[in-house]
Amino acid sequence: MKKRVIWVIVLALISAYGLLSWVQYQYYDRILTLRKENMRSQMKDALSEVAEELQVRELVRYLNKGVGSKDAPLSSPEFVASDVAPFDIWPRTKTDTLTVRQAIDADQVVLRLPNKGKTNRIDYRPSEMLLHAYFVNLHALDKYLLKYIYDTSMNESVEQLVNVRLLKNLIRERLDSKNLCVAYQMTLYDYQGNVLYEYRPPGVMRGDWEEDENSITQHLFVPTDGSTEGRPYMRVSLDLDPTRAEVLRLALPSFISTIIVLLLGFSALGVLLKYFSFSSQRTNFINNMTHELKTPISSIVLSTKLLEESTSPASTSPKQRQMVSVISMEAQRLKFLIDKVLQLSILEGHTGKFSLETLDVNELILPVAEIYTFHAQQREGDLILDLEATNTWVRGNQMHLSNVFFNLLDNAVKYSNPDRPLRLRVSTQDDGDYILITVEDNGIGMERKELRRIFDRFYRISSGKRHDVRGFGLGLAYVYSVIRQSKGKITAESDIGVGTKMTIRLPVYHDV
Repeated sequence: MKKRVIWVIVLALISAYGLLSWVQYQYYDRILTLRKENMRSQMKDALSEVAEELQVRELVRYLNKGVGSKDAPLSSPEFVASDVAPFDIWPRTKTDTLTVRQAIDADQVVLRLPNKGKTNRIDYRPSEMLLHAYFVNLHALDKYLLKYIYDTSMNESVEQLVNVRLLKNLIRERLDSKNLCVAYQMTLYDYQGNVLYEYRPPGVMRGDWEEDENSITQHLFVPTDGSTEGRPYMRVSLDLDPTRAEVLRLALPSFISTIIVLLLGFSALGVLLKYFSFSSQRTNFINNMTHELKTPISSIVLSTKLLEESTSPASTSPKQRQMVSVISMEAQRLKFLIDKVLQLSILEGHTGKFSLETLDVNELILPVAEIYTFHAQQREGDLILDLEATNTWVRGNQMHLSNVFFNLLDNAVKYSNPDRPLRLRVSTQDDGDYILITVEDNGIGMERKELRRIFDRFYRISSGKRHDVRGFGLGLAYVYSVIRQSKGKITAESDIGVGTKMTIRLPVYHDV
């Protein structure tokens, strides 16, 4: 993994943490805003109930002033309380209905429907449900009439109308019923806005709570038409801001979990950096070691070749010739293993980068095709060379592109079908701004599901028919890496028993 990728991951982690923190802040801010809005709504409901109850209580007091006085409008005997329906402005209940029912039964009260002609006249007795509905509607009418009387007759001052001790108790009671069990401030004003009474809990100074956000204004003794002009009002303030404990209880769990995730992410990144450093050191060691090994191996291969050429059957024994042959084969095997290790180092990190130069593809293919024509003829077959492309200049590395063609043709020879002659075909053709290079064989082929992984490192086809072919699964991964760094693509097509077709697509270099 490149260091640049590591830094990209670090920046991504920091960005993700910043974004997550911002999202959490927005979420908590929205939650607290909704909490404050809900508390304000509860405050409005509570103060509205206080104003309603205060007005009803004052109505009762006002109306009771006329009861029993000589010149009062309520001195008429028609308004004297009776045992059947005592005078009350509170809602009638089902008990009232039953009481009236009993009175109706005792007096034999019968309701009659309008005449239905000369003979049809139906009498019936009201049901309990009808009586109950009557009292419900009667109560609504009572409240309207009483308020109208009060609105048209009230001329007392606010100090006489409002008992501040009762007002404070009502506010406390209604706020508690809405689960707003916090301290409050209350200021009572007359209709001109003059302060009549002010209440603050101990330790709270005026202005400690913001008026606009934490205060609710409620008008008192509002007439039936809803007009608030010329009416006294009260302003109640609560500390709606969340406490530190509430904020911690809301945000602390997610904050801790975010910190844990961040620590785990950076811990994993630290382990990855250590692995990257170790992998880089390992790759450098392998490169240095393999390059050092290639020198003595090349010397051994050259020496055994000279020894084989200089020795004659007359001067050496069969055992000596056999030993020289074994040395030559083992040296070649060591050279093969070292080449594979070098291929692996090409695939690792920045060591896989190589310089690009301008090359003629046809010129690269010709010497490789000549070598593998000999291999095909050894298996009673042939190699068909079909170089039709005219735009053959590409950007690549001569050694690595040559190795690509060697690898592909070497695989074609390794995985050939021993029961039929080996047929190879190498072709090039123009494809717009690209050149197509095709390597085909008539070997044993492979299943289509295997094609997805053949370019992975260390992958070998598990169900292949040839188990005598040695390898490490690096050849095609090396080919894929070289083609990709040459800005090209490689694809594979294959069928079991038919053969395999490898197609390389490289961009043409025109500035030649």
